[in-house]
Amino acid sequence: MESSFITSPPLAFSGGSVCMPLDIEMPQKQIEFRDKTFYLKEEFHCTLVSVKCIMAELIEKHGREGGPLKRQILGEVEAARQQSEPVFVEFKDELRYVIKEDNQSIVIMVNIAKLEPIFKRLRNKYQIDIPSQPTHVTLYSIIPNKGIGIPSPKALETITELIQGNELEQLKADIGFEKLLQL
Repeated sequence: MESSFITSPPLAFSGGSVCMPLDIEMPQKQIEFRDKTFYLKEEFHCTLVSVKCIMAELIEKHGREGGPLKRQILGEVEAARQQSEPVFVEFKDELRYVIKEDNQSIVIMVNIAKLEPIFKRLRNKYQIDIPSQPTHVTLYSIIPNKGIGIPSPKALETITELIQGNELEQLKADIGFEKLLQL
């Protein structure tokens, strides 16, 4: 893996989620896909834990307060991370088209090692059945710099579509996909 192409600094909390920032260089600033213009995101990350989704479930289930709960969840994530640091492994050979409300995006699925201990700790602590998140990176969207969260396998199934066939081959050529897979 070339460190000049992708690096993973410490985790960050942004937009209600714990994220792994990634430094990715992409050659195309915009692409055409399904007769729409998609714009390259200015920053890249892989969302690891949607804290806002976990909070919503806990508030609905137990009527807990949001502010202290967010801090507790972040503390549990940090404690689990200290024992088992999530690590970016690779980009998968899997591109997906995502549609939700007024936005559309193109994501690449990724492998993140050592993520499951975080979810196990949260499940045990809060006695809730939360699924591990499908790990992905939003590359392009029709609304500049606005990705679409995919917080569960159910969301992956309902709001995304696996890009296949000739459409996939053209998209791979347009975005320089082979360079991503070589990392």
